[in-house]
Amino acid sequence: MISISENEIMKNWSSNHILVSICCVTYNHEPYIADALDGFLMQKTNFAFEIIVRDDYSTDKTPAIVKQYADKYPNIIKPIFESSNQYSKGFQPFPAVMNRSIGKYIAICEGDDYWTSSVKLQRQINFLEQNPDYSLIFHNAEIKDYDHNGTVIDTRLHTEKIPSGEVTVAQILMTKIVPTASVVLRNVDLSYYFSKQYPVGDTPLFMYMAKFGRLYYSNEITSVYRILTTGMVKSTLDRMDKHIAFIPYYKDLQQEFSDFEIDDVIDKLLSRKYMLTVITSLKEKQFGYFMKYATLFLFLYPKAFINTILTEFKLR
Repeated sequence: MISISENEIMKNWSSNHILVSICCVTYNHEPYIADALDGFLMQKTNFAFEIIVRDDYSTDKTPAIVKQYADKYPNIIKPIFESSNQYSKGFQPFPAVMNRSIGKYIAICEGDDYWTSSVKLQRQINFLEQNPDYSLIFHNAEIKDYDHNGTVIDTRLHTEKIPSGEVTVAQILMTKIVPTASVVLRNVDLSYYFSKQYPVGDTPLFMYMAKFGRLYYSNEITSVYRILTTGMVKSTLDRMDKHIAFIPYYKDLQQEFSDFEIDDVIDKLLSRKYMLTVITSLKEKQFGYFMKYATLFLFLYPKAFINTILTEFKLR
């Protein structure tokens, strides 16, 4: 736990009016949650911020660690302890936290990631205050990849060779350049977005913010994104039902963001999902799915379909 006191954190605040709500979601992050909370608390700002951290009924010591921090920083940390696991019931983790935020701005971070710069928030808020036509700002991050033993096996930058500046909705969708832990956004009405129940939460949220203003990227590194072997992304990446779920998701995005010139990107992403669905169904010998999605793939993307089939059977 960081040694700084609550009074030391608050002494430079120009007022006690909350300007930024830091929203953190956590589940079974016992080895990591302290890093996340310390990263929030070390922020040097001239404005007041709150930390809303929601534990989704962890089965390890995560709730006890969160409570320990909340007891030490009662005016800053506002914990939420679920009485049952909400994600398993189909509820996305961030809405319950963000809906309780009172700040003009929202910073988001998951409990297994953390911030590395003590001036991250101040610089991002300075930018948004000075540029009211922007609705979101995010930074570059360092990725740390872990093995089953919790050992870091690879470290790299999240984003390479992209200069600081405005980014488009198409860039965000195609390249996934936004590290969630780096994001600060304006606290706007997100009820419509939350009602969509997308199979992934982060990317469409960042895209949705383009409806309220421009999007800015800084190549400054201010956070660490951990990739854990137990994470949802790795454990479900190759399941066919996940590939299938992304097909209507991309079609919905195409309709929802029709004013943002993303048709070419959607075509590429849909073609890839049809390809993965066809290949996976063939490998799993689910020939009903293979016939259905192979037919759709052939009809919608004939050139890509032929290349996929030739490649697959050549490999076999």
